[in-house]
Amino acid sequence: MPIVLPLHGAELGQGSLGLRELMEDAKGTWMIERTYSPAHFLEGDLSVSNEQYTLDAKNGKVEVWTDRDPRPELKKRLDAELRARFRAAQLVSKKPFELASPSISFHRPDGGRDIFVTAEPCVMKMSAKADVRVTDKDGNVTSDSRAERIEHKRSLGDLAAGSVDKKDVVAKGILDSFQNAIDNPDKFLVHLYEIGDALSTKFGGKKQPTTELGVSRGDWNKLGGLSNDAPLREGRHVGKKLDELRDATPDERDTAMRIAEKMVEGYLRWLDRE
Repeated sequence: MPIVLPLHGAELGQGSLGLRELMEDAKGTWMIERTYSPAHFLEGDLSVSNEQYTLDAKNGKVEVWTDRDPRPELKKRLDAELRARFRAAQLVSKKPFELASPSISFHRPDGGRDIFVTAEPCVMKMSAKADVRVTDKDGNVTSDSRAERIEHKRSLGDLAAGSVDKKDVVAKGILDSFQNAIDNPDKFLVHLYEIGDALSTKFGGKKQPTTELGVSRGDWNKLGGLSNDAPLREGRHVGKKLDELRDATPDERDTAMRIAEKMVEGYLRWLDRE
């Protein structure tokens, strides 16, 4: 029978009757487990292995194995890296997902197990997108949007996780802004414009760091026009155009999201090169 303990303020070592010390003396393995939905959100298996841990994510389940106590430092780092990877995947696929909080278990050499649990899922929402597969006259696949998207997710996930290791506040901030645009559709242009503001500040107040990020001047101007000048309820200066306000069209929304996505990806790739 496993021992089940809460994983919150009184984490082991804070009034836990020395259980942390007992575990540190024992030779066992720690596992961090959490679920996500939909189960196919990543559209492929994710595996990460380094000297500190091994991570596998597939079919709606994430498992991390380590021989060191993950609480709280490693748990905090893993949470940040996993959230970064899911946000990077969201940047590509524009699909909703739910990422549950983790449970942690200690697997003892005698086969026993001690479980530490948390609750409350974190929900992030986005709209869905259809796939396209193109074949030539002989039936050979020449383009597969799903396969390309899976690879894109993995690549961006690695870049986003790398930004966590570098403790880059700009990367975290622009990923936060993109998520806020998704979670607050009534103000999505306000949050997307924050991305451009943050990147301009990062590059010394340069209004449009097109060269560094690979985003065209036309795209910068388009996002600025939608956010500041168009009479849109989701924009930044609604008080100046009250008599002509309207909702953003699906095309305007998609255009703004696409440009912001390019900005975020451009920065993550720039950061990786530095």
